[in-house]
Amino acid sequence: AHQTKINLYNACQFPVWPAWIPNAGVAQIAPGGAKIQPYESIHLLAPWGWSGRFWGRTDCSSSIAAINSSNTANNHTMNTMIDCETGDCNGELGCSSPGLPPATLVEFTPLRDPHALLDHYDVSLVDGYNLPVRVIPSSGSCKSAGCSASAADLLARCPPELAIRRSGGDAGVIACKSPCLAFKEDRYYCTGEYGSARKCRPSPYSRCFKRSCPDAYSYAFDSLDSGFACPSGAEYTIVFCPRSYGHGSSESSSSW
Repeated sequence: AHQTKINLYNACQFPVWPAWIPNAGVAQIAPGGAKIQPYESIHLLAPWGWSGRFWGRTDCSSSIAAINSSNTANNHTMNTMIDCETGDCNGELGCSSPGLPPATLVEFTPLRDPHALLDHYDVSLVDGYNLPVRVIPSSGSCKSAGCSASAADLLARCPPELAIRRSGGDAGVIACKSPCLAFKEDRYYCTGEYGSARKCRPSPYSRCFKRSCPDAYSYAFDSLDSGFACPSGAEYTIVFCPRSYGHGSSESSSSW
């Protein structure tokens, strides 16, 4: 059966814990999450037609927890639990539910056009962001999606009223909320009387996001050219902190 290879590469100078979940009715690609050290990568094989989302988690700490697997006191399995400052999914290393926003999302959806089978992919800041991410297809005829800014630059551009700061002594910005999450207003959610492209217009915040990541969705009714398509069968590399992509002194990889 046809499969799509998806590479996850960490070009950041710090560890990233990528996670992914399928859309409803679609099977998960095991294991659903991992830890990637700087300049390391992992490789996934997605069955044709797979759709879902990827995101990176940051500032995570891990622990081993005993999980009662059969409702008896003496039958436990050990499970790695993690606690992430951004993108956390109920403490799971391999996610079975969406991560907490704000987190930069990569979205994949297969498309059928009258003449070809296509993969549609995009990077979304609609729920806010925590990392610059870029999707790079192997085919030179297909366009890349997402951000090119460094992690420091992207977070520095976050308006103060949207900024999430690291807990503890270091007050550095680690993520940027969407205006929807920050203000809970229909005009930012594009719901209610603002539930159409005609009524829901770009806000100063979405324009700020768009300047930071021109090739990403910045709000619900952003222009259609923020999403991209490539003939099915291409290979994709999702790069965290793409400004540093290719500049690592060494690289190692794992496959599932």
